Amino acid sequence: MCVNDRRSRPSARALCWFACALLTLFALGCSGARSEQRRVEGDAYLEAGRVADALGAYELALTADAANARAHLGRSRVFLAQGDAETAIDAARQAYTLDPSLERAYQIEATALLEEGRFDDALQTAQALESVDAAAGVALRAVVQRERDSLHE
Repeated sequence: MCVNDRRSRPSARALCWFACALLTLFALGCSGARSEQRRVEGDAYLEAGRVADALGAYELALTADAANARAHLGRSRVFLAQGDAETAIDAARQAYTLDPSLERAYQIEATALLEEGRFDDALQTAQALESVDAAAGVALRAVVQRERDSLHE
Protein backbone atom coordinates (compact mmCIF):
# COMPACT_ATOMS: atom_id res chain seq x y z
CA MET A 1 0.00 0.00 0.00
CA CYS A 2 1.35 3.37 -0.98
CA VAL A 3 1.68 6.10 1.67
CA ASN A 4 0.00 8.64 -0.61
CA ASP A 5 -3.00 6.40 -1.30
CA ARG A 6 -6.18 8.54 -1.00
CA ARG A 7 -8.09 5.66 0.58
CA SER A 8 -5.86 5.71 3.68
CA ARG A 9 -6.56 9.38 4.47
CA PRO A 10 -9.83 10.60 6.02
CA SER A 11 -11.94 12.83 3.81
CA ALA A 12 -12.34 16.52 4.49
CA ARG A 13 -15.97 15.85 5.41
CA ALA A 14 -14.97 13.23 7.99
CA LEU A 15 -12.35 15.57 9.48
CA CYS A 16 -14.88 18.39 9.66
CA TRP A 17 -17.45 16.12 11.35
CA PHE A 18 -14.87 14.92 13.86
CA ALA A 19 -13.79 18.50 14.67
CA CYS A 20 -17.40 19.59 15.14
CA ALA A 21 -18.08 16.64 17.44
CA LEU A 22 -15.04 17.49 19.56
CA LEU A 23 -16.01 21.14 19.78
CA THR A 24 -19.55 20.22 20.80
CA LEU A 25 -18.32 17.90 23.54
CA PHE A 26 -15.91 20.58 24.73
CA ALA A 27 -18.67 23.21 24.77
CA LEU A 28 -21.00 20.94 26.72
CA GLY A 29 -18.29 20.27 29.27
CA CYS A 30 -17.54 23.97 29.56
CA SER A 31 -21.17 24.96 30.02
CA GLY A 32 -21.51 22.40 32.83
CA ALA A 33 -18.39 23.73 34.52
CA ARG A 34 -19.53 27.33 34.00
CA SER A 35 -22.92 26.46 35.45
CA GLU A 36 -21.38 24.87 38.51
CA GLN A 37 -19.05 27.85 39.00
CA ARG A 38 -22.02 30.24 38.93
CA ARG A 39 -23.94 27.99 41.32
CA VAL A 40 -21.06 28.06 43.81
CA GLU A 41 -20.94 31.86 43.49
CA GLY A 42 -24.67 31.97 44.19
CA ASP A 43 -24.19 29.88 47.33
CA ALA A 44 -21.46 32.25 48.52
CA TYR A 45 -23.61 35.31 47.85
CA LEU A 46 -26.54 33.75 49.69
CA GLU A 47 -24.39 32.89 52.70
CA ALA A 48 -23.19 36.50 52.73
CA GLY A 49 -26.78 37.76 52.69
CA ARG A 50 -26.53 39.15 49.17
CA VAL A 51 -29.82 37.65 48.03
CA ALA A 52 -30.19 39.59 44.76
CA ASP A 53 -26.64 38.70 43.70
CA ALA A 54 -27.27 35.07 44.63
CA LEU A 55 -30.39 34.94 42.48
CA GLY A 56 -28.48 36.45 39.56
CA ALA A 57 -25.72 33.87 39.89
CA TYR A 58 -28.23 31.00 40.06
CA GLU A 59 -30.02 32.33 36.98
CA LEU A 60 -26.70 32.46 35.09
CA ALA A 61 -25.96 28.91 36.21
CA LEU A 62 -29.30 27.75 34.82
CA THR A 63 -28.72 29.63 31.58
CA ALA A 64 -25.53 27.61 31.13
CA ASP A 65 -27.15 24.33 32.23
CA ALA A 66 -30.90 24.15 32.89
CA ALA A 67 -30.43 20.69 34.47
CA ASN A 68 -28.26 22.00 37.33
CA ALA A 69 -30.38 20.73 40.23
CA ARG A 70 -28.29 22.53 42.84
CA ALA A 71 -28.86 25.86 41.07
CA HIS A 72 -32.61 25.23 41.24
CA LEU A 73 -32.12 24.42 44.92
CA GLY A 74 -30.30 27.73 45.38
CA ARG A 75 -33.14 29.59 43.68
CA SER A 76 -35.61 27.92 46.05
CA ARG A 77 -33.56 29.12 49.02
CA VAL A 78 -33.54 32.67 47.64
CA PHE A 79 -37.29 32.73 47.04
CA LEU A 80 -37.97 31.31 50.49
CA ALA A 81 -35.74 34.03 52.02
CA GLN A 82 -37.67 36.65 50.03
CA GLY A 83 -40.99 35.30 51.29
CA ASP A 84 -42.08 34.05 47.86
CA ALA A 85 -43.34 30.63 48.97
CA GLU A 86 -44.99 29.62 45.68
CA THR A 87 -41.87 30.26 43.60
CA ALA A 88 -39.74 28.57 46.27
CA ILE A 89 -41.98 25.50 46.02
CA ASP A 90 -41.68 25.41 42.23
CA ALA A 91 -37.89 25.76 42.32
CA ALA A 92 -37.54 23.11 45.03
CA ARG A 93 -39.66 20.69 42.99
CA GLN A 94 -37.49 21.32 39.94
CA ALA A 95 -34.41 20.57 42.05
CA TYR A 96 -35.57 17.24 43.45
CA THR A 97 -37.11 16.21 40.16
CA LEU A 98 -33.66 16.54 38.60
CA ASP A 99 -31.88 15.02 41.60
CA PRO A 100 -34.14 13.12 44.02
CA SER A 101 -31.29 12.82 46.53
CA LEU A 102 -31.39 16.57 47.31
CA GLU A 103 -32.92 16.29 50.78
CA ARG A 104 -32.69 20.05 51.26
CA ALA A 105 -35.07 20.63 48.33
CA TYR A 106 -37.80 18.60 50.03
CA GLN A 107 -37.18 20.50 53.27
CA ILE A 108 -37.48 23.86 51.55
CA GLU A 109 -40.67 22.81 49.80
CA ALA A 110 -42.17 21.61 53.09
CA THR A 111 -41.14 24.83 54.85
CA ALA A 112 -42.73 26.96 52.15
CA LEU A 113 -45.88 24.84 52.27
CA LEU A 114 -46.02 25.25 56.04
CA GLU A 115 -45.68 29.01 55.65
CA GLU A 116 -48.79 28.89 53.49
CA GLY A 117 -50.63 26.68 55.98
CA ARG A 118 -50.70 23.74 53.56
CA PHE A 119 -50.01 21.01 56.12
CA ASP A 120 -51.36 18.10 54.08
CA ASP A 121 -49.17 19.08 51.12
CA ALA A 122 -46.17 19.39 53.44
CA LEU A 123 -46.87 15.88 54.73
CA GLN A 124 -46.98 14.61 51.14
CA THR A 125 -43.58 16.20 50.56
CA ALA A 126 -42.24 14.40 53.64
CA GLN A 127 -43.66 11.11 52.32
CA ALA A 128 -41.97 11.73 48.96
CA LEU A 129 -38.67 12.23 50.78
CA GLU A 130 -39.28 9.02 52.74
CA SER A 131 -39.32 7.08 49.48
CA VAL A 132 -35.82 8.42 48.75
CA ASP A 133 -34.34 8.57 52.27
CA ALA A 134 -36.48 6.93 54.95
CA ALA A 135 -34.79 8.53 57.96
CA ALA A 136 -34.81 12.03 56.48
CA GLY A 137 -38.45 11.65 55.44
CA VAL A 138 -39.51 10.49 58.90
CA ALA A 139 -37.66 13.44 60.46
CA LEU A 140 -39.33 15.89 58.06
CA ARG A 141 -42.74 14.34 58.73
CA ALA A 142 -42.18 14.81 62.46
CA VAL A 143 -41.36 18.50 61.95
CA VAL A 144 -44.47 19.02 59.83
CA GLN A 145 -46.69 17.24 62.36
CA ARG A 146 -45.18 19.25 65.22
CA GLU A 147 -45.88 22.50 63.34
CA ARG A 148 -49.45 21.43 62.59
CA ASP A 149 -50.04 20.37 66.20
CA SER A 150 -48.59 23.60 67.60
CA LEU A 151 -51.17 25.63 65.67
CA HIS A 152 -54.05 23.51 66.92
CA GLU A 153 -53.16 23.85 70.62
